[in-house]
Formats: sequence, C-alpha cells, structure tokens
Amino acid sequence: MRRKTFQERVRFTPLAAADPRWPGLRWIKGVIHAVAEPTTASTDAARLMVTTRGRSEVSWRQGRTIRRRVVNAAAVTFLDAGVQLEHVCSQGDYESFGIELDPVLIDRWTLRGSRHESLHAAQLPPHIVDHDRCVLHFARLMERGGCHTGGSGTMYAESLSLALLHHLWKRHARGRLTILPNGLSAAKVVEIKDYLWEHLAHDISLNDLATMAGLSPRHFCTSFGRATGVSPYQYLLGARILRSKELLRRRPVSITQVAMATGFSSSSHFASSFKDATSLTPSRYAKG
Repeated sequence: MRRKTFQERVRFTPLAAADPRWPGLRWIKGVIHAVAEPTTASTDAARLMVTTRGRSEVSWRQGRTIRRRVVNAAAVTFLDAGVQLEHVCSQGDYESFGIELDPVLIDRWTLRGSRHESLHAAQLPPHIVDHDRCVLHFARLMERGGCHTGGSGTMYAESLSLALLHHLWKRHARGRLTILPNGLSAAKVVEIKDYLWEHLAHDISLNDLATMAGLSPRHFCTSFGRATGVSPYQYLLGARILRSKELLRRRPVSITQVAMATGFSSSSHFASSFKDATSLTPSRYAKG
C-alpha cells in the first residue's frame, strides 16, 4: 500500500497569507496538526518555516538514524525543493509561518553585473534545522506588513525580504558570502537622495533605485547603508516623516491628505508610523 505524502496526510489549517499584491517573498501562516502515523514530507519549492506558537515533538529518519527535536516558538526548518524526509511523526499542534524562497525574486534582487553577487538555494544545505529568534522577528514583520492590501510599500517589502535572505545565507550558506565593494559615489548618493525627496508620494521600489545606481538591489542596499548609515527604506521613511511635519503645520490640512502626499498607503499606516517616529499622533503634533 502506497504511503501517503506529507501534503495528503498532514492536516494544515490556514490562518493568514500574504496579500496577492505583496511584493516581497510569499508567505502563509497556519496550524500544522500532529502526525500520528509515519509519513513522508517534501515540498515543491524551497521553503523556510518558523514556528510562531505552540509546541510539538517531531521525529524523522535520516539515513538509518531517527532524529528528534522539540518544536516551539522560533524553531526554524528549511527544506529545499525535491528533498524528502522519511518516517515523519509529530505530537502536538503548532502554528507555523512558511516563506517561499522564490528563485526568480531572489535573482532579481541579488543578481546584476556579476554572478558573485547572487544568492542561490544551492548555497544552503538542503535541510536545515535551527532555532532562530531573528527569523521569527522577520516573520512577524512580514505578517504585519503583507497581510492586507496596500501594506507598507514596495521598498519595505523588498528590504525586509532581502534582510531575511542575507541573514539566512550569512548564518547557513556553505562558504562565505562575497563582500561587495561600495558601488556608490558621493555624487550618486546625493542624486538618489534628491530622487527620493522628489518622489515621496510615489511607491518607490528598491529596483528603481538600484537601476539608477547600476547595481543589484542587494548591492545597492549594502552600498547605501555604508554611505549614509541607514537603509534606503529608513532614509525614505525619515524623509516622509519630515515632510509630513511640514504639511501638518499648515492649516487646514487633513491627516488623509498628508498621508497621500507623503506616500503612505493609508491614513492609519501614516498615523502609526508617525507615532513610532515622534511618540505623538499626527493630530496632536498638528495642534502643538
């Protein structure tokens, strides 16, 4: 009798997923239920999974050895496409956040000019078991930014995805990551800053800025950070907050008008970002 596959045997209850318009790495969150009878586990794409809640005891066979681990918050598993785990069992349900490491997106963000810049799943071990609170933090940020229409903007989604990839490759890649040279001149940094200030109301992507610089988005992020001390998204967010302060001092003006004029996806996103940056709500600041 044919043994059922992971997808057929394991029950998965979806809880949330990235909005179709989310421009970062695709993700889905759900509950993975206990597996009482031994089965196989595989995936059709390279996937990174991090436990967000719950506890389980999982076992699987690796060669002739049975491996066991306790799965709780921040437990991380990477499984490359085509890799199959045998004799998988688990006790207890747990909530998992799964991220697809799409090679097309990764190439677009990391490859330009030299293949030494790119990140490939083949650089990672085919199966990784880890405990990493940093990955859990990334997952929570991705869920917050990508579970509704609009989200926090293209640059935020791309920057967050790139930061996760860089962390994963730095921690687990076979061999060292290539140290990229600083590819931005002082004049180019000024040009990019001017461009950001002139287009605050637009949804700017990392690819837009990287194209201006003639670099991959990954190389551009690294170079911009070295030159300015902040990431492109942090610089853009800071510029939007400064411009919003200028607009709030002018009367009459609505919170919605300020949000739209400074490139925030909604008035609620603007209000939360403004309070995070200033400890004041926009309306309190305007009165102030």
